[in-house]
Amino acid sequence: MFMKLVFTDPRSEIDDNIGLNETNETHAPREVVNTFSDDKKEIEVVVYPNPSSGEITIDIGEKVKNAQYHLFDLLGNLLKGGNLEETKSTLALQLEKGFFILQISNNGKQTIKKIQLL
Repeated sequence: MFMKLVFTDPRSEIDDNIGLNETNETHAPREVVNTFSDDKKEIEVVVYPNPSSGEITIDIGEKVKNAQYHLFDLLGNLLKGGNLEETKSTLALQLEKGFFILQISNNGKQTIKKIQLL
């Protein structure tokens, strides 16, 4: 299995995807893309915005059909779950502020993201 993290900042073009913007200030990543590979097939999962005020979009890409998601609190309690039947799905997370774990799986593959609600 292979995993690649991509960091982007919409404020400027940045070499190597992380560094300084045009005002020479360091920046924090705004988007994380998890990629995992199996038999030369790659699946990218993008979750945005993160942090969020309560609504997130999960983009599983064109190659994935009928993925599943599970949202856990930091104690491992399952809070929400379901199927992602579209390539982009929006979830309304009516939860308290804090950190949560989002697990997305399809055909034995999975990716895990940390989600922050403000």
